[in-house]
Amino acid sequence: MGEIIDRLEFRSAQEISTTSYEGRIQVKGGKTARIKSYFFEAGEDEFAPENGRFQSHSSNLQADVVVLWLSEASENTRISIDGDEAFSFQLSELLSQPEVSKTLENTEITANLLLDKEIGYLQLEAVGENSQPGADFSFVIMADPQGGDPEEEGNWPTRMKIHNAWIEDSIRRTNEMDPQHQFTLVLGDIVDSQGQMANFEQMNDFMNRLESPVLYAIGNHETRYSSKFIPGYNMEAFNNYFAAQKALNGMEQCCIPLIWANSILSSGQIPCLIISGKPTLIILTGWSVTWRKIKRALLSFFNTFPAILSVSTR
Repeated sequence: MGEIIDRLEFRSAQEISTTSYEGRIQVKGGKTARIKSYFFEAGEDEFAPENGRFQSHSSNLQADVVVLWLSEASENTRISIDGDEAFSFQLSELLSQPEVSKTLENTEITANLLLDKEIGYLQLEAVGENSQPGADFSFVIMADPQGGDPEEEGNWPTRMKIHNAWIEDSIRRTNEMDPQHQFTLVLGDIVDSQGQMANFEQMNDFMNRLESPVLYAIGNHETRYSSKFIPGYNMEAFNNYFAAQKALNGMEQCCIPLIWANSILSSGQIPCLIISGKPTLIILTGWSVTWRKIKRALLSFFNTFPAILSVSTR
């Protein structure tokens, strides 16, 4: 199985009261390459990654989470949560069902897999692009467009009309670029509001005007706020996003997170065109940088690469 990621959730089984559970997480038949806690409150919860010991205080609405990155794992790898009462399971159980759970001392402990490897490596030919990264390879990034149908219920019409105008202008400017790029990556949030299908349909109408293949990344506006992704790894909340992606480029349930784009940019090997749509800003850089350093690096680009930097604002 190689590396696998397991998520452990600790949530009060009581509707009103807060419950606590103290124990230790142990792995047999595999190596813990990394372990990290989430939502553990300082001064209330405790977690020691060096030995897996923890104390969790949780409510029914607010859970504590521990994520384990396991290497050299197999179906027989066993994860145990040992306290006054114990809970253990094999990874094989998570391959045959969405999740496993057990209530100990009024705390419900639930385990499920995090399938980060389901995305794999993007093959550009799958979206109609046969070029390979190199000195002459470039692509477009459109960041946070937040477009959609102003008439759709739940939207803010004036705000969305403004966003749509910027999007149409960005598309026009992109198509006018010379030389043309290999593909366009639209970072989330693709749509404004909460992932209504009418908003995706409007965005697809815009993006079909681009003269290059298009890929959608994902953001929090691509689904309803506070969507539930249980049991296990339930992705139904993203059905409209998946449908829009497939209608646009034929890819089936392709979910491209920001980290994918970041890994490309941070490699420093691919020239790219970055478009940020509020207001329209077009920047052609010779070599890319990581997201955290983008603002600072762009300032230096003005001085370092004036011949290959083109900026246009409204």
